[in-house]
Amino acid sequence: MLKLFSKASIAILLVLALPFVLSGCSQRDSAPSDAAAPKLSISDIKQEVQESWMPTQFLAQASFRSDKHLDLKPVKEESSYRQISFRCAQDSPSPVSIWLRHDSELRRLAEIGACDSGVGLQTVGLPTSLFPQAEQALFIANDDTRIAAVVFETNQETPL
Repeated sequence: MLKLFSKASIAILLVLALPFVLSGCSQRDSAPSDAAAPKLSISDIKQEVQESWMPTQFLAQASFRSDKHLDLKPVKEESSYRQISFRCAQDSPSPVSIWLRHDSELRRLAEIGACDSGVGLQTVGLPTSLFPQAEQALFIANDDTRIAAVVFETNQETPL
């Protein structure tokens, strides 16, 4: 009788535990792989910027969702370039605009039709002589847009 009770107890426990085991498996299978997920890490972006651009100073950085303005430090030299390197990801394709602002004056740097997480690091910018007093970088995007950006000054117009 004791043998029968222990076999029955084990069977009941297995039946009760089975849904939990199976739900764990399905969650693992449906989770995106790390390789497919966009690298929206500020430290990753800064490392790539340092390898490609030789920045003279970092002016701002942030990881955010939707619209955002980043307050900028003043640039050191007017003969340099202000660059914005970023990555973004979206749940549904929508445009993203990137602007520089000084008081009420705006200068558009880029209009991206949609974020493509398969694209590597994107960089937009302009010489500081064309818009030397910019105090903010503005990102205009839908609520489902995730962005990580680093704004920096460099003496290079193009990457190494």
